[in-house]
Amino acid sequence: SHLTIHDAGQRACVRASVGCWTLDRCILLSGHAAAVRAEGEAQVVARRCRFGGEGEIGTAVALEYELPRQWVDTAGSVQEYGLRKHSCYGLFAQDSASILIDSCQVSYCSESAVFLRDKGSAVLRR
Repeated sequence: SHLTIHDAGQRACVRASVGCWTLDRCILLSGHAAAVRAEGEAQVVARRCRFGGEGEIGTAVALEYELPRQWVDTAGSVQEYGLRKHSCYGLFAQDSASILIDSCQVSYCSESAVFLRDKGSAVLRR
């Protein structure tokens, strides 16, 4: 069994700003910014996870909203029902944050699979 999070919000499915985070067998699908955003001094360790945009899995807007145009504007990203979305980044690390991923898939990203800013770091295995 997997934990699956679909997010079409402004920042990320998971936003870690402090402490140590462990993700195991998760599916984090972002229809906007990033699947995982690590900042501050956060440390994120992920094993056997899937990060990024939707690709062939699901749709960013899970329900058909009862609006005249059937879309929802979330912080500048138009989320249209039935339209599969890419995330900008699969993994985003800034400040002194670190991300370690092992046996994970990062895909369907429109800008880059991994984005490092400031002193952010990442280790990718297998």
